[in-house]
Amino acid sequence: MKKILDDAANILGKSYQTVHRWIKTCESEGLECLKTSFGGGRPSKLTYNQLKELDKIIEKTPNMSMKDVHTIVNEKFNVNYSLKQIGKIVRKLGYNYSKAYPKFSKTPENTEEQLKKLKRTQHNIKRHYSFI
Repeated sequence: MKKILDDAANILGKSYQTVHRWIKTCESEGLECLKTSFGGGRPSKLTYNQLKELDKIIEKTPNMSMKDVHTIVNEKFNVNYSLKQIGKIVRKLGYNYSKAYPKFSKTPENTEEQLKKLKRTQHNIKRHYSFI
């Protein structure tokens, strides 16, 4: 039984203890107890559709900083969040912004190509000098 619970926990991305607790609750209260209920906390100021629209804007705009996202949310949706909360929203949308990325006005047009070349060079150096 432990092996089955371990496998289920891995598939669901949950801990063994969580899956075990769900099973015990199910046994005593039935399947209805597992339905997701509101977790508490303040409801979002942005609607689901606004979040989807914001996601599309972020996806289409390269090098967007947290301040840029903050400005868009404030001006387009008339909602004021702190930069910290904007960071949480951006991560919730699946973007990995730990800090706002700076914009450089003199960014070369072939940055992607240069980055790939740099990574290949680093890989070759590591491969030839693996003892470092």
